[in-house]
Amino acid sequence: MADLRWKAALVGWGVMMALLAAMWWNGKQIRQSQPRMDDSLIQAVTTITLPHDRPDTLLRYNGFDVHFNPSTHLPNYVAYELTAAEARGTLEREGKFHTDPRVRSCATPTDYAQSGYDRGHLVPAGDLRFDTAAMRNSFVMTNIVPQSSRLNEGGWARLEEKIREWALRDEALLVMAGPVVTAHAQRIGSTGVAVPERFFKVVVAHHRVPPRAIAFVYDNAESDGNLADYAVPVDSLERLAGIRLFDGLPAPVAHALRGEPNLPRWLE
Repeated sequence: MADLRWKAALVGWGVMMALLAAMWWNGKQIRQSQPRMDDSLIQAVTTITLPHDRPDTLLRYNGFDVHFNPSTHLPNYVAYELTAAEARGTLEREGKFHTDPRVRSCATPTDYAQSGYDRGHLVPAGDLRFDTAAMRNSFVMTNIVPQSSRLNEGGWARLEEKIREWALRDEALLVMAGPVVTAHAQRIGSTGVAVPERFFKVVVAHHRVPPRAIAFVYDNAESDGNLADYAVPVDSLERLAGIRLFDGLPAPVAHALRGEPNLPRWLE
């Protein structure tokens, strides 16, 4: 039965990837230097279904998308593609924290002053070293979250490094990341930025056969660099965060991607 499910998943995914290739070729849209999050099939993988009462505003930046929540002044989640070519970027880290003037509820850099929390990137600047404008975009406050320095400089940073290694190996990855915010979250700064209890990251190797996904959940506190301590099935993350992933994919593909994470396969 499991083999049949995988065969069905592969057929569904194969059709999608063939269509994706045709769209790229016919439109001469094969990416050379920057991600294209407007492709309908990539969008289906990277769109997270949120609770109906959760405010959500889509913001598109060069290099990534932000689904912004004006009530928490945080992203609901971010999404982007990281190719092997982009992971090889060598530009020096560059950028200053800044607000997005389009977003009235955008946090400001001073909201974090003396709060005890780092200005943590959800889309890391290190993933955008292929393009100066994209890297500068990563410092926009709609991409920033209050993060424990022990997490920001510890396990979260280690995961970011590992994802770049995986992108080099697997040709390209789709990445989604976001906060888990409780109803009674602490607020900081004059804007009232919510402090997340946890953070999640989902990684999809969409060029692998079969495609595979893995999720990670970290408390907003000290963490080590052992990925095995934080890897969870995608469906466990869905229950924890009250969200749904892969709803736009064929059911067999979505079922396979939501299953038990096989961390040894990712670490091979």
